Amino acid sequence: MKYALNLNVVGIALMPRWRLACVMLLLVGGCNGAKSAPKPLAKTATFDVYVVSPVETPSTQRIMDPDRRTPLFLLTPAILSAADVATIQRSEDTPGTPMLTVNLTPAGARKLAAATANPAGMQLALVAKGTVLAAPKVTSPLSASFQVSSQEIATHGEQWVETLIKN
Repeated sequence: MKYALNLNVVGIALMPRWRLACVMLLLVGGCNGAKSAPKPLAKTATFDVYVVSPVETPSTQRIMDPDRRTPLFLLTPAILSAADVATIQRSEDTPGTPMLTVNLTPAGARKLAAATANPAGMQLALVAKGTVLAAPKVTSPLSASFQVSSQEIATHGEQWVETLIKN
C-alpha cells in the first residue's frame, strides 16, 4: 500500500493518498465554502433596494453614487427592505470580480418580480446604511435572487457583508 507524505507535523498521520486527498478537499473546500456561505442579515441591518428615477421629483430621495460620484434619485418607498432578504454572500463570478449575491424571501421575490416585470431602462440602487453599494441597470425581470458588482463591492464588499450580518 502506498502512503502519502508524512504530515505528522501538522497533526495528520500517515494515510493512503486517497484518504489524504479527501481530508485536504474537506479542509480546503470546507473553509472556502464557509467563508462564502450565504448568511442571513442581522436584525438591525438596514438594506433597501430602490428604483432610480432619471430626474428629481417630490417622491424621490437624493443620494450620491460612490462609483460615479453623481447624485441618484431614489423613488420612495423602497421596493425591498432588509425584511425581504433571506441571505447575502460575497462571491466571485470570475476570479478578481467580487460580487454580492442577494437571496430573497418568497415575499421579497414576489415584490422584485412585480417591480422588474418591464425592466426596459430601469435602474435599481442597493443601499446599506445610507450608502449606495451598487446601482445596476436591469436588463431582464428579477425574482428570487440576484448578483451585483460595483467598485464599492470590490473595494469594501467583505466589510459590508460583515456589517450586514453582524448582530
